[in-house]
Amino acid sequence: MDEKCYEEPSLLTLVAGIVLISIGFVAFGVQYANIIRKKSSDGINYIMLSLKLVCASLSTTNSVLLSWPKMKCCFELTPWQCVKNNLGTEQLLFGATMIWFLYLLFLIFYRTESNATQTQTQRKRQKLFSLILFFVLTFLTLLLTVVGMIIYHKTDRAVTVAYAMTLGILAAIGVLFQWAPQIYTTYKLKSPGSLSITSLLLLFPGILLILYFQVSLGANWTTWGPFIVELIQQLILTVMCIVYAIRERRNDRKQLLEEEQPFIKDHEMDK
Repeated sequence: MDEKCYEEPSLLTLVAGIVLISIGFVAFGVQYANIIRKKSSDGINYIMLSLKLVCASLSTTNSVLLSWPKMKCCFELTPWQCVKNNLGTEQLLFGATMIWFLYLLFLIFYRTESNATQTQTQRKRQKLFSLILFFVLTFLTLLLTVVGMIIYHKTDRAVTVAYAMTLGILAAIGVLFQWAPQIYTTYKLKSPGSLSITSLLLLFPGILLILYFQVSLGANWTTWGPFIVELIQQLILTVMCIVYAIRERRNDRKQLLEEEQPFIKDHEMDK
């Protein structure tokens, strides 16, 4: 086996990678459960989901192409060595898969009834558009990956690196805007809706671990750079959701007290 084929990761890096995937699994699981429990995906912006899916897919393809020589080493390694050798790419692939399923749940539990901001006709059109967008983005993701693999096998390494870095830069640009639609929707609704605050809080340290993990493995800046921007935007969204959730609870308590007040007065008069 080529000595360059396998590099034993440090214990800290290995633990960080496993913890990172575990946090992501729990965080997305909580968000999935929140949507299923409410039987609604209201409050979640489909443009945000689309941008996140695109950025995650581009970052994953970027990592796969740049790490393909290491991934090919799996033919010469044990399964556990293969897993340890490709933790960075595996983490990105896991994240993209989780986002894909979140988008799918969004579509399944999207309610077309009118609400305070949209008519029923508008919501039906939005669901149709988001459904079409979901399938288009899924197809484009597969297409970009296939094109990348063709470039890898038919051209020299320099062309592959240029293609991969282009995808990484596009992902970085997308990340600059991916949370903006959700921040706007949350601000407009003045409510977290079906967004899980617990999930957002879990994802926040997860992004910090991603940054450490990718940098410690020597990943190209086009792979880890977008996560710095994502970290800032997600922090803004999390604070907004917490503030609106606290405000909702206060309003609910105030409304409950106002509804109980007449009954209290009637009871005192009876005495």
